[in-house]
Amino acid sequence: MANLKRNNKETKVAAKSVSVTNNPKLSTTVCNAMFKEFNMSARFTHPGVVNNMLFFWRNQGNEQKFYLISELMEGGHLQAFMDALPDKIITDMDKLKMITV
Repeated sequence: MANLKRNNKETKVAAKSVSVTNNPKLSTTVCNAMFKEFNMSARFTHPGVVNNMLFFWRNQGNEQKFYLISELMEGGHLQAFMDALPDKIITDMDKLKMITV
């Protein structure tokens, strides 16, 4: 977790990173997948959608590192929330809790 300052606004962010060593084909696949994820979120502006803020990569010798920086979604993992639901069913009230800001 870190803070990112853009346009005089500071935002808590999280980073997703993937490293690929000695595999150009896999590097291309990972790069395309992460860039697609980055671009998909750019089409949505909703308080319930995590905003991806930056995508970049670095080459370090025979290793490529890919980074996706997004808003920090506090409150835990979605899977933990889902596992805690009775009968694994999401009610309308659960949906409201997820999208209410």
